[in-house]
Amino acid sequence: MVAHLHFAEDAFALHFLLQSAEGLVNIVVADKYLHVYPVP
Repeated sequence: MVAHLHFAEDAFALHFLLQSAEGLVNIVVADKYLHVYPVP
């Protein structure tokens, strides 16, 4: 039971880590495209 709970906590932390990394990549890509296509 304890090992199962520990695994669930690790999976939850990993999910948030990947989610924040994906958000960071989206911000970098959006910033790159903003510089490629300047607003008139």
